Amino acid sequence: MKIDFLKEDEENKKNAVYFLHSNSPKLSIEYVISEKINGNFPHLGISVREGIHVMYKTKKHSNWLNVEQYARHSNVHVPMFNYIEKNEEYDLMIYGPILSSLKTLTVRCSDADKLVEYKSDYSMEISVIGGLHSFGIGCTTVGLMFSNIISRRINAKVNHISFNNKNYLKDVFFKLFNSDVRGFIGIIEVDYHYQDDEIVQKYLYETVKLMKSKFEHIICWFSIPEKSIYKKHQIYEILKNEIDNKEIVLIDMSFLYEEPYKDMCTLNDYFINDTGNIMIYKKLIKIIGEY
Repeated sequence: MKIDFLKEDEENKKNAVYFLHSNSPKLSIEYVISEKINGNFPHLGISVREGIHVMYKTKKHSNWLNVEQYARHSNVHVPMFNYIEKNEEYDLMIYGPILSSLKTLTVRCSDADKLVEYKSDYSMEISVIGGLHSFGIGCTTVGLMFSNIISRRINAKVNHISFNNKNYLKDVFFKLFNSDVRGFIGIIEVDYHYQDDEIVQKYLYETVKLMKSKFEHIICWFSIPEKSIYKKHQIYEILKNEIDNKEIVLIDMSFLYEEPYKDMCTLNDYFINDTGNIMIYKKLIKIIGEY
């Protein structure tokens, strides 16, 4: 049996996720990537750049569990018999990379086994908006991006509107302006400590104003090292009315760059790592739970 997730007429997909249901003890996954961004990325896991991340769950295990991350090889064999009992049915989730696109993705198993593609029945829709931190730069796997942890924990559809660009707010504004995306919650990374101040002053307020017309709830957050503390004051000044009127929630996650968290949660002054993403998830999920 075979599932072709990407048809020939579909656009290549970045940061995509696919689901299937099976009872097969052995799966074969073939994938081809394209539009690979070349460069030196020691702060990223290789599957984040040019591979896939596979997770599964069963009736006994309601949480998604890791199977493996694959890269460099375009045809991989997945020994599900290491994770399930004989004839046990399971759901499989496949994350695509963020620094390249999936051009093709095919899953095969024995004709005697079950293999069905499905669309997840999400409980809500959330948009995660921002720059390098929201894009996933600093993560070793796509599954450890804070946005994807949120998606798995509360079964939410996540729209990623993020850019691998320090001056991302301009891109975010025009992407939102030209998009019909709407939803229950919009989460925006409001600044990055190397973003040009002129960009923040010109686009932050306008972006949040635009989000108010698209989302029922808006959560703003930032994580800025002490050496750029003036940026915190700038954010509060720009969004003062929205904060005072309780139209948005603003979260300061700058402690990730401070002791005793810095060595656990950051790679350097540029990037937040896996642990940092987990800390962001924990803070955001508490607020989401209040809505």
